[in-house]
Amino acid sequence: MLSVERINTIKQLLIKYESVSIPELSKQFCVSGETIRRDIDKICAEDSRVIKVYGGAYRAKSNQDPPYTIRKVSMVDEKKHIAANAMRFIHDNDTIMLDSSTTALVLSNMIAESQLNLTVITNSLSIVNELCECPNICIVNIGGSFDINSRSFRGNITLSSLKNYHADSAFISCSGLSCDFGATDSSEEAALIRRAMISNSSYSILLVDSNKFGRCKTNRIADIGQFSVIVTNKMPDEEWFSLCVKHNISLNVADS
Repeated sequence: MLSVERINTIKQLLIKYESVSIPELSKQFCVSGETIRRDIDKICAEDSRVIKVYGGAYRAKSNQDPPYTIRKVSMVDEKKHIAANAMRFIHDNDTIMLDSSTTALVLSNMIAESQLNLTVITNSLSIVNELCECPNICIVNIGGSFDINSRSFRGNITLSSLKNYHADSAFISCSGLSCDFGATDSSEEAALIRRAMISNSSYSILLVDSNKFGRCKTNRIADIGQFSVIVTNKMPDEEWFSLCVKHNISLNVADS
């Protein structure tokens, strides 16, 4: 296949599926990953709506996060460091809540490898699939309307079900973290679920990679002061450290 034909095909896949994976395209076209990266660079130069990220590319929409398939393979090492640090806040016989973020999914990978006896409450189908073979884990799957873009359950049924549960700790992420507006999300439904998880837990742990500091999305999850712990992969600016001190928040920077 000629380069121009391959690029046109990738464009069509982006229009149809909104995201593409470099490994999958490399396999499909029988070319190297580097060749696909050059193709994507050309597409990005032609169309500003196409965003290249680690592992692939996606067509950006206003105020939306990258597709789940892209987020799952982005900043993997950073998420592993954050999750490993977050494991310190999980104790045997705890009941915890995990949101539908890909960082929480990495945390569930580590929970699955541990010997901890836990009750895990989650609306994430991916996390349920990760933990379903663990005899030491009691899973409470919060049902509702399934959202394929986040691989999770959302909506009024989900929120209504969450009201019936309490957890020792909630582990959530966000799309943006602002000094003034707190933790925010691109999705109103996701923000409402994460807010409910915080309200129904004794402690709330925010798992946030460093590129989300200073960003502010449309939907508020919670004020900074509502979190007990913030776990990130890189020390933020001094203003964040001061803010955590002001609100008595434990700021944990994961070892890299």
